[in-house]
Amino acid sequence: MASISAVASAPPDRRPSRAAAVLVWGAPLAAVLAGIGAEWLDFRALRAPFLLAVGCGVLATSYALSGTRAGGRRFALTALVGVATWGGGEALYTIIHASRGELFHAERFGPQPAQALGLIGVHALFLGLPTGLAAAALLHLRWLRARLGRRGAGADAEAA
Repeated sequence: MASISAVASAPPDRRPSRAAAVLVWGAPLAAVLAGIGAEWLDFRALRAPFLLAVGCGVLATSYALSGTRAGGRRFALTALVGVATWGGGEALYTIIHASRGELFHAERFGPQPAQALGLIGVHALFLGLPTGLAAAALLHLRWLRARLGRRGAGADAEAA
């Protein structure tokens, strides 16, 4: 993990770069901006900038945490960063929305707290998971390309 405390306590040969210590804040910052922006800006009109900003935040944090090293755990970690980012952004949105005295208008889903929790869960699952998976695919692209290149070279050698 590339947190600030990890940078200070790690041995010099295993110390993450200063850039990693800054990049680790990408997803939390994206969550805050998305949560605040979703309350005061028109999400439907600004859908692409919101998705791009949160995607870049997830990518930055995941890169700071695991770099481009491949593996199932790192892939899952990146997916979880996406889920946590969208869930956190939506949680901030619901807090701001409720504190302003506004209501969620989905009565068929139950009382207001249930609607808020549902909103957080749905955004985490249906926006966060795909965002995290896309970021994980980008971080693992070099590994996948090298692996597919080896398979292609092996198939070419068998054909000859």
